Amino acid sequence: MIPSASFLRFLFKGKALVFWMVLCVLYMAIQPFINRTHPYNTVISSYISYPVITDDAATESAYFAALFVPIHNITVVVLSFSLYTLICAYVIRMKGIVKGTHYKSQVQLFVQALLICTTTAITSLLYVLLGFITLSRSLIIAMNVFWQLSHGLHGFIYFFFNRSIRNEVLGIFGRKKSDHITTVTAR
Repeated sequence: MIPSASFLRFLFKGKALVFWMVLCVLYMAIQPFINRTHPYNTVISSYISYPVITDDAATESAYFAALFVPIHNITVVVLSFSLYTLICAYVIRMKGIVKGTHYKSQVQLFVQALLICTTTAITSLLYVLLGFITLSRSLIIAMNVFWQLSHGLHGFIYFFFNRSIRNEVLGIFGRKKSDHITTVTAR
């Protein structure tokens, strides 16, 4: 844990973790009763706040308008980028504190987590922008690509950055790790 954040440890002790999980599930379960549904838009292959399913944009935007969605989306983007920036600053500062192999493994884990979180952060930023300004078709396609990456890239990142996972996966596909050492002598 980050030393200066140790005072927040009480948030996750004992049954508190169950509380946070229940709170997240309740939040998810209450949302359909607060917001209207958001139909799928086949024009841009996405679920958006205003699905453009009628020719009357004013009526549609009034029907689907909800203040809760933009507040939620902006909160997610601001918190994500703030926390990612804070963690980056702590890892950079940690270089002077931790030395040797521990630092290398921590940096490797940090890079792994950063790569995984970057796709989610970029996707959330583009999605929030989509709700406030008109984006070009190329940015909407980029948003959909990042959305796909945020769901499928994690396995590849784990495979390339985590040696034990890589060895297990390659072992499943028939490549066995050699346990013996072969020596060659010249005559």
